[in-house]
Amino acid sequence: MTQPVEDTTPKAMAAKPSILSLILAALGGGALAFVLLQLQFSVWIEPSTPRDSTPPVIEVAPSPTALPTATPSVSIVQPSLANGLRIRNTSPYPIRVVLLSQQSAQNNSPVNAYRAPVHWDFAPKEGSSSGLLLSLPEGNLILRNGDVLVAFTLDGSRHYWGPYVVGETPGLSRSAASEWQLVIPSL
Repeated sequence: MTQPVEDTTPKAMAAKPSILSLILAALGGGALAFVLLQLQFSVWIEPSTPRDSTPPVIEVAPSPTALPTATPSVSIVQPSLANGLRIRNTSPYPIRVVLLSQQSAQNNSPVNAYRAPVHWDFAPKEGSSSGLLLSLPEGNLILRNGDVLVAFTLDGSRHYWGPYVVGETPGLSRSAASEWQLVIPSL
């Protein structure tokens, strides 16, 4: 039996890849694939706007009066109003006071015996020293026996006060000036 003879000529040796070169090629390809997988590409598509166009102008009429942004530190005592309502929020919560007032005595129908409710919002401790006299857009607020008041927090803490029925429920008191006063206590 004759053994095969290996061709050891330089041309034949160059044609056979060595194992070392195959391992290096595999490692290099794996490293390149790993680096490419780590890269992240983002594509943004922005709407094109003509450079000559100007943005639309919206004209807003200025408000007739500007509301103050902070509660003044000077206490202003408002004059009393017979059968008016003065609120003192001594609580650390923002609150809403809601009034459900009865219809006038001329309408004796039990259906729709109350007007649409109205409300006022107060910041924490707003009016805590001397109170704030409430009014309506139509003019002065006058309470009548049987009107219902309730107050609750606006911050989600789920505190409420009332209901207070004017002339029947304690907690809603009348001052010497015949003005109703509701003090929202701190809890």
